[in-house]
Order: sequence, then C-alpha cells, then structure tokens
Amino acid sequence: MSTQLSQDAIDLLNDKATVKVLATVDSQGVPHAVFKQSLHQGANGRIHLLELIESSTTNRNLTGSIWFDRTVSILLRGENGRSVQIKGRVVKNHIS
Repeated sequence: MSTQLSQDAIDLLNDKATVKVLATVDSQGVPHAVFKQSLHQGANGRIHLLELIESSTTNRNLTGSIWFDRTVSILLRGENGRSVQIKGRVVKNHIS
C-alpha cells in the first residue's frame, strides 16, 4: 500500500537546493546515512534514487531492505529551513 506524499514533501524532494539524506540499516541493524542529491519523485509518483556504485554500502542496504522488509528514511531540508522526514519501504532495485 502506497501513501501519497504531501505537496510540501514533493516540492522539497524535487528542489535542487534541498539537502537530501537517505538513511538505511545493514543486516546487523547498524544505521548508514548519506547525502543523496539524486533523490527525486518519478513519473509514477514514487521516490527514485540514482545510485551509481553497485558495491556501495547504500546499494547493499537498499537490496537488503527489499529482501528483509526493512524500513528506510529520507530527510529533506529546504533552503528556508523547512524539513520533512519520509519513512518507507524499498519496492524495486534496478542494477545494470
């Protein structure tokens, strides 16, 4: 079941000036947080991330989130100081 993002969250997500942080956890529950300016809303309404390094900790944790139904978190902070936290589940991972 998907939840619609608020317009405020969408605006922050698509604004290039917004600071975007993605937080994942590994198999031991150890958190891993990284700045990810490539986060944006896709045409399907879901959040998309371009992760360029297949062997990265982020990619491994995102794949593990799919396999083991772990939650991820995204923190957005706009230039005006407005911030939004989004929690959710990873639904798809394309590796090529």
